[in-house]
Amino acid sequence: MRSLIFFQLAALTALGSPALANETHKPVAPVGVQAENSADVPGTVRLTWQAVKGITEYVVASSRETEASYQSVAVTPTASYEFVDLPQGTKYYFRVACNTKSGQGPWSTSVLVTTTPSKGSMAAVQRPTSVTAYSQPSAR
Repeated sequence: MRSLIFFQLAALTALGSPALANETHKPVAPVGVQAENSADVPGTVRLTWQAVKGITEYVVASSRETEASYQSVAVTPTASYEFVDLPQGTKYYFRVACNTKSGQGPWSTSVLVTTTPSKGSMAAVQRPTSVTAYSQPSAR
């Protein structure tokens, strides 16, 4: 007589709790996010981060105002993304998340960069915010 035996394969998560092998888990947030201005091309920013094992695409978001008003601007299969033709001398916040079949993971820590103004650009010139006029006392 034959009998059927069923097996359930289980693994432990990093916290020691059981996780079924067929469960899908959202990925962790990417780490090591960095934003660098191009030395050669004003208005170009290269965003890089550490690749997350098993991830096939990343979502990149940016904000020009605050860390609270992000918009997703790109999806990329690599652990980097280059922005071109950004307004020069402008502050940007960037963050990255992993995308999987089970959904988007948490966002990375935000990074802040100010785009490089071109040489001779008016954005690079500091102008006084107020001018005080001085006059010589007149002779009496």
